[in-house]
Amino acid sequence: MEFGEKLALLRRENRMTQSQLAASLGVTRQTVYKWESGQSYPEAMTLLAMRNLFSVSTDILLDNTLSLPEREKAAETKKVVAVNTVKEPEKDEAEPENKPAAAQEEAPKQKKKGFFSRLLGK
Repeated sequence: MEFGEKLALLRRENRMTQSQLAASLGVTRQTVYKWESGQSYPEAMTLLAMRNLFSVSTDILLDNTLSLPEREKAAETKKVVAVNTVKEPEKDEAEPENKPAAAQEEAPKQKKKGFFSRLLGK
């Protein structure tokens, strides 16, 4: 799981918008969007603030080979419940308005490797 995916998942689990997360970390909403979309990565001090905010280790945040184990198990349980009840999962309505119009219309064809992935050769 990529850093941006983990960050978006943690943010949603904590019922935060990109703007709220940005305010708590002292950055702009656009910066949070760039982190979540894999266009950039936060500075070291900001990573430490995220670690404290979400109660998760920086290793789990940065290492793309590691995932959020307890959260994935919870997500699996929610999927099973959703399938058994035949209820459509709710969409995060705040997300589309936070993305630029061009990003909504065009999906990236190939995912770029992040800075830390290139640095670690993964």
